[in-house]
Amino acid sequence: MKNLILIALLAYWPLLKNNGITGTFSEYRFNHIHAGFDLSTNGKTGYPVRCFDDGYVYMIKVKKRGYGNVVYIKHPKRKLISVYGHLKCFNKAIQKIADNYKKIRKTKYPGLIVLGDKKIKIKKGAIVGLSGESGEGLPHLHFELRDYNNNPVDASKYGFDTRFDTTYPVISGLKIIPQDSFSSFNGKTKEGYLKAYRKRKNKFELRKFNISGNILFALSAYDTAGRGKVGVKSINFYLNGKPVYVFNPERFSFDNFKQSCCVYDFEDTSLFPTKYFYNLFKIKGCTLSVSQMLTQYPFKKGENALKIVVSDFHNNKSVLTATFNYTKFKGKPAFFSPLSVVVNDRVIFAKEIENLIDFKAYAVFPYNYEKREFVYKNFKISLVGINKEKRLLKIKKIKDFKGFLIPVKDSFFKIERENEFVKSVKYTFFLKNIDKKYGIYFFNRLRKRWIFIGDKTEKDSISADYYRVGEIGVFIDNVPPEIKGKPYYFDGKFVIKAIDIGKGIDEDSIVFKSDKNEYKLEYDRDRRWLFYEGKVLKGKYTLELLDYAGNKITKTILVK
Repeated sequence: MKNLILIALLAYWPLLKNNGITGTFSEYRFNHIHAGFDLSTNGKTGYPVRCFDDGYVYMIKVKKRGYGNVVYIKHPKRKLISVYGHLKCFNKAIQKIADNYKKIRKTKYPGLIVLGDKKIKIKKGAIVGLSGESGEGLPHLHFELRDYNNNPVDASKYGFDTRFDTTYPVISGLKIIPQDSFSSFNGKTKEGYLKAYRKRKNKFELRKFNISGNILFALSAYDTAGRGKVGVKSINFYLNGKPVYVFNPERFSFDNFKQSCCVYDFEDTSLFPTKYFYNLFKIKGCTLSVSQMLTQYPFKKGENALKIVVSDFHNNKSVLTATFNYTKFKGKPAFFSPLSVVVNDRVIFAKEIENLIDFKAYAVFPYNYEKREFVYKNFKISLVGINKEKRLLKIKKIKDFKGFLIPVKDSFFKIERENEFVKSVKYTFFLKNIDKKYGIYFFNRLRKRWIFIGDKTEKDSISADYYRVGEIGVFIDNVPPEIKGKPYYFDGKFVIKAIDIGKGIDEDSIVFKSDKNEYKLEYDRDRRWLFYEGKVLKGKYTLELLDYAGNKITKTILVK
């Protein structure tokens, strides 16, 4: 009973009301992992945000993107730093400093502000500011703890309250990934997926299966934490009773947090829609300190048993169990796999390959932690991997995509992979007569849409940097932005809905004026609207704006 009372006294929640968690520590965030917890504000702004513990404000940021309006507080007794992001505004003392720097730097977004001798003392539970949606994303509060070395740490270890989470993690299934030409799953050399079946509220099972050769696993799982699907806290993987792999992030460094592909299977992990596939292995070369490979998979001939224990941030546990047969490989070797390829009826392993192998209809090339460049037809790929040991990627030309913008002929390629451990990649297309409307786009397979990623142009070439491999192509953006509906007010903002399907709206190009008045509108790409913070006088206005391809729209807007 005393322990329960102590937990209740120490428990901390930054908002006055708990509406659940929408994002967890070390969760997938595209090319990096999440540094804190995202807390729901039910799609609204303006809720008081309370200080984690006694300390002093030593730094703030006011930025258009990122965390937006953010406060950094040092807590000397705890040797911790607390971070509060996406605020609508700060408390009076902090806001006064922010407003002063806006005047000094002559901008609405003065960026990083280090208080120095002007640091502000603040007590536990005191109001830091009001919750908002500044920076990236819709309304929510980003709460984060760091140690004094500026490393993000798991806040649930330091009193962050997770007692409301009484649900068990959900285990959806297991992905089986053959790694070389002599590996198979249920007789096939391609990867496969087994759905998990719930036997009891926190017990899951798989149907029996067969594998051979070099196999890796990835687990599909998530937690609810009272608010939709979120990432889990830890995973412990056992094979034949032996601990094999542990995912249990307690802290990590910003120096290497852009290695999310080490933890998550990029092929099937997504935020929109929400899907998490956790790698149950750690490749050599990964320096992200959130997981540990204890031993290589200890398969044995005949029947094997696996057990996977998944925990959430309140230590609710779910367990997946299965039995499977490990047999000798039979059949025809796979032509292409992450670690080998068949050339002239001979299996060649990745470690033996230095250059691109051109099969005319497609090509195969190696990659690892060293920078490598390969040219295939009118396309060049430059990439750096995380993996120490060489792995393979397969590239082929695909049909020009129709039904979006104007496709540039012979400028579409697909890079195939079973796993990808790419740290950075640069795509370059060699083309003639490139102009401002040309752009490189990446196809998001799970969202089924093309995404603009870059348009750096030089003589007869266009390039873009990205963090993933997949389907890539060049389009000509000749479609102007679209203004949708009538203007309205939302949360004190004057709003006009604006959408661009290509390169995006150029915020610096926006002109909104009448014969008597003119207002500087901004663009929120998350909300996909133009906005002005305040009241706009009634009248007939002319709205002009460009997208980054130079397409222009002019429209008359009536403000009533």
